[in-house]
Amino acid sequence: MISKADQHIIKFIIGKDALEATDSNTRFSYISNPDGSIRWLFPKDLKMPMFLNFYSISSFRSKIIYYVIKLSYLLKNPKFVKTGDLDLNIKKQSILNKILEQYDYDGFSIFTGTVGENRKAIIELHKDKKTFIFIKVALTESAKVLVENEVKKLQFLDLIHFKKLTVPKLLNSSQKNIVEINNIKPNNFKQKLEIGDVHIDALTELYSKTSKIEKWNNLNVLQISQDNIKFLLDENGIFNELIIKQSKDLSEKLALLSKGILDTKEDVAVSLSHGDFTPWNMFVTKEKLLLFDWELSESKMPLMFDLIHFVFQTDVLINKRDYQDIKAALKVLLQESKVQLIMREFNVSFNKSYTFYLIYIVSYYLKKYAVQQNLHEQVFWLIKVWDEAISDLLNKEGEVFEEIEI
Repeated sequence: MISKADQHIIKFIIGKDALEATDSNTRFSYISNPDGSIRWLFPKDLKMPMFLNFYSISSFRSKIIYYVIKLSYLLKNPKFVKTGDLDLNIKKQSILNKILEQYDYDGFSIFTGTVGENRKAIIELHKDKKTFIFIKVALTESAKVLVENEVKKLQFLDLIHFKKLTVPKLLNSSQKNIVEINNIKPNNFKQKLEIGDVHIDALTELYSKTSKIEKWNNLNVLQISQDNIKFLLDENGIFNELIIKQSKDLSEKLALLSKGILDTKEDVAVSLSHGDFTPWNMFVTKEKLLLFDWELSESKMPLMFDLIHFVFQTDVLINKRDYQDIKAALKVLLQESKVQLIMREFNVSFNKSYTFYLIYIVSYYLKKYAVQQNLHEQVFWLIKVWDEAISDLLNKEGEVFEEIEI
């Protein structure tokens, strides 16, 4: 039985009457998420699992799933991994058909997106066994804002010549809720769980080409955080009862944490930030970082934001480590000579950058979770680590890490 949410996505992309039986229906297959919702949707006659181009293999579990699917297709037994089949009528005026009419392709597949208010579906088209384009389709108003933001950032990045960093090319953005980009996946790459020279070199180049000096108390991203905190402190703001107490407690701590930065008129080096700098949004080669999904990018973000985010997200969501492990990993990162060069060149206070990171990222995601009906187990892992990190900052009056000599 196809859920209402899945039916909505199918109708949105393939046509409002896509589920009605007709003589012209196309047979589709699908693979579900653990909760039964559709993850990947593709024509049944698909010869290769091209939908795996949507899939990150940054964890051990994801690698197993990836190779099991690849093997099932190699052995010409895709039934082993498919969940089921659907007969769908691709309507002439649908988003999917309009896209298919534009390109010369051998096949396509659809990723239905991650649950939440930022949900986007992604369509890939391939030819000669290679995906050549990804089309993001915003499924919510919030997702439209993110798609528009990614368009602006990619347009800006296209004007800059990078040696250490590769970003997608914008192919079409004529519709506000849709963006078409090229596939930057190289033939040989890794999705590493540790920050290396390639990551740091790419960010150093990004900083050198986009950085400027602002005042802490004038940062727009700080004001966004304050608005999020006010929302969370409002008695009517939180709808998800599972996290209502945790949200209130964390929001009160965030408000206390914010006071120190809000009253600071000191200079701060800011630059363009990716915003979701994680192993699953990048490919790593020997000499380059290929970075995609720029939808959460901000133009004036304090330096070190992306590096801190990489450590938190990787250690919590993939390695399932606790706060003490994360703090230890950040201390090791601070010993890297290239990181210290960045901090000296741009006069970075790591403790202030770290404090800002927690204020911004926790208030942003807590607001999302507060109005989301179904929360994944990983949300509670994050909330626990965030709470411990913020409590540690408050207890140590914002001096968790030993600053390097500038």
